[in-house]
Amino acid sequence: MSEIGSCHSKKLSELSIDALEDTIILHISYEDLITIEKQKSKFDKIYRILVENNYVSLRKIVLQNRSSTAEER
Repeated sequence: MSEIGSCHSKKLSELSIDALEDTIILHISYEDLITIEKQKSKFDKIYRILVENNYVSLRKIVLQNRSSTAEER
């Protein structure tokens, strides 16, 4: 899961995660993200895929909310 919007705006995320089992959390700072973007061309592909996956997930949620009744939500 990623919160790319809060990363680029440098604001706190409105999302939180409650782990149901032991979990490993990976974190990268904004400054490190920018450094990697500048240095590694392979990172561009990975980053694009992450952004696309995030977009697809958000679009699915929006469409699901639009087509669900208040009771179903």
